Amino acid sequence: MTAERPSRSTAVRAVVALVLTAAVAFAAVGAAADLAAMRIARDDALHEAVRTAYGVSQAVFASELPAAVEGNRRAGADLSAAVASRREDGTLTRVKVWRRDGTVLWSDDAAVVGRRYPVKAAMIPVFDRNRDHAGISALTDADNADERAGVGRLVEVYIPFVLDGSTLTMEMYFSAVRVLVAEHELGEQIVPLTLLALLVLALAQLPVSVWLVRRISAAQQDRERMLETVLVSSERERRLLAGNLHDGVVQELSGAAQLLDQRLPDIAVPEHRRQLGLVAHVLHRSVGDLREMLLELHPSELTGDNLAELIAGSAARTGPDLEVTVTNRIERPLSPELAAFLYRCARECVTNAAKHAAATRVGIVLTADADEVRLDVHDDGVGIPAGALSPRDGHLGLTLLQDAARDLGGSLRAHGDATGTVVTIAVPAGPD
Repeated sequence: MTAERPSRSTAVRAVVALVLTAAVAFAAVGAAADLAAMRIARDDALHEAVRTAYGVSQAVFASELPAAVEGNRRAGADLSAAVASRREDGTLTRVKVWRRDGTVLWSDDAAVVGRRYPVKAAMIPVFDRNRDHAGISALTDADNADERAGVGRLVEVYIPFVLDGSTLTMEMYFSAVRVLVAEHELGEQIVPLTLLALLVLALAQLPVSVWLVRRISAAQQDRERMLETVLVSSERERRLLAGNLHDGVVQELSGAAQLLDQRLPDIAVPEHRRQLGLVAHVLHRSVGDLREMLLELHPSELTGDNLAELIAGSAARTGPDLEVTVTNRIERPLSPELAAFLYRCARECVTNAAKHAAATRVGIVLTADADEVRLDVHDDGVGIPAGALSPRDGHLGLTLLQDAARDLGGSLRAHGDATGTVVTIAVPAGPD
């Protein structure tokens, strides 16, 4: 069997799905790469700011700061001038020197010198463990009033500074432009390279994906054709077996039973007549069983017209001691599959009434409307509790039929009381 080439639309859908997936991946990876680039650039810029702060503290403040803290105006003026010159070239914006209690010992902003503010959380590791800290400040603290007037955000660096054996915190502010520029430049380098690598990977996978889709589609078509062939072959064998049984064994046994029925009145010896009567009874029962088997093998023999008759015949064989009445109110054609299902349901209900419920009468009613077909079975035996349909309660057959009814889009309900058991099966009617 040669596989047909899958439809072009299948490959097109695969390509579209791959492109959409790649687009989503591009967006996610691009955003992640941009965030990673910003994080890397910011960390590098902050580390560079820390190194610059240490350099400025040693080159500018190490010699002059002790005198400036002591109140030497010339030393303070020299430090302020040094900070002002760096402010002009954009490398340094503000310097403050803090004591552990939150007092500003010196700053190029004379308005805050000598004032005491709450100790910032970033200063505590500097005082306690000589650990520097850097970050982007929104300038929301009380001591940043003058800085807020100039710019929106600055790089804030805290480094330890030892003076007369005590650890102070030197706070320096740098322009945040360098950080923003570094983030932008690194993003421009990393993001395009990452997306280009992802694009190359997607393009490399595209031919393989299309090839796999075609192979899977061809295999699926082969499987469907094989399954169809198996089903057709199975149906052909079932019809052949049903035909052979009907035209061979069933006809021969039925003919033998009829011949015995005709000859029984002519047999003079009562014992012989009784024994041959038993043989005739067994033959009739066997013919009935074979006819039920034929219905299972070839349910197309079941229709809405003969369904009630076949149910009555099956009930007579299943419960010969039961008084069974079958009422057919179906005035529309039924599919063989639906008729076979209703036939099995009726047979299972009669079997339960005869074997488990100790019933004497069973009423079976078949009804149908435009939407559904119903089978109602009522017996006068021992009623079963509502909802008791489970294998452990001895009703495995009804449980299986309940599952089959659900598969057909319908339902099976059963309830019982002192007057007996009522089983109701309702399934969609299907097209006329």
